[in-house]
Amino acid sequence: MTYTVRPGLVDGWDLIKVNRIGQGWALTTYKNRAVADFVADILRHADRMDEGANEGE
Repeated sequence: MTYTVRPGLVDGWDLIKVNRIGQGWALTTYKNRAVADFVADILRHADRMDEGANEGE
């Protein structure tokens, strides 16, 4: 799973969650690009941490 930021359909910046086969879901829209990029980065880190935690099971 990855997260990407793209220009919104109406305004602002859309945060999109994309799976391994390329399907995407819009999670939310931010007015500020820097905020959208920051949230996407946090979600990427959280996914990596979750994958690492699951390897120990």
